[in-house]
Amino acid sequence: MAVGLVAYANAIDGFALVLGREHFGLPRLLANVAGTGALVAWAARRQRLSAGELGLGRWTAPGPLGAGLATGLAMAVPPVALFFLPRVPGGRLRYQPLREAGPAGFLRRLLVEMPVGTAICEEVAFRGVLQALLRRRLGAAVATLAGSVPFTLWHLSVNVNTLRRTSLPPRPRVVAAALLAGHASVLAGGVVFGALRAATGSLPAAIAAHWAVDAAMLLALYRRPGPAPAAALALDVQEA
Repeated sequence: MAVGLVAYANAIDGFALVLGREHFGLPRLLANVAGTGALVAWAARRQRLSAGELGLGRWTAPGPLGAGLATGLAMAVPPVALFFLPRVPGGRLRYQPLREAGPAGFLRRLLVEMPVGTAICEEVAFRGVLQALLRRRLGAAVATLAGSVPFTLWHLSVNVNTLRRTSLPPRPRVVAAALLAGHASVLAGGVVFGALRAATGSLPAAIAAHWAVDAAMLLALYRRPGPAPAAALALDVQEA
C-alpha cells in the first residue's frame, strides 16, 4: 500500500514537473478525494479496520482541533522565520505562483485545495489507514516513525517542483541543501502528525496541524514584494 501511495503522488507530480506546470489544480484535488475514499473503503472491507482504528471518530471535539492548530503554528515558526532572513541565497525567499495568484486563487488554495486535497486526504491515507495497518504489526511508536518514511517519499517530486519556482539560485549546493532541508522537514512533520494521531486517538489534530503549518507558510509567502524569482526550488506550500 505504501508503495502505491508513493508511486501515485510522484507519477502525477513528476508529470507536472515534465510539463512545466506547478500542479493540476482541481483535477488533482478530485483525484485525491476519490483515491482517499477508495482507500478507506478497501481498509474497512478488506483489512477489517474499524472507524476507531482509522481515526475517523470524534471529528468535532474542540480539544484535538485546538491542539493540532497550536502544534502546526509552532511547527511553522522556523520555516517562516527563514523566509524573512535577508541573507538567504537569492535574497528573501519568494514563490512565483503566489506572486501571480489573485485573491480568489489564493483563497481557493488556502481554504479548499490545501485543507481538502492536502491535509485531509494525506492524513486519512497516512495517519489513518497506513498508521493503523502498521500499528497492528509494529506497535504504536514504531508505526508512527515508519509511516513517516513513505509520507516523505510521497513529497519527492512535489518538493522538487515547488523548489524550482522559488527565488533560490540554481546552484548545486543551494539546491541540494534546500531539498535536504525540505525532505527532513516533511519527515519531522510526519512524525509529529503521527504522534498527534496516536495521542488523541483520532485524525482531527493531525489534520489541523498539517493545514496550519502549510497555511502559515503560504500566508508568509503570498505576494512577497521584490523582483521576480531568478530560478525555482522547495517547501511544501502547494497541494501534494
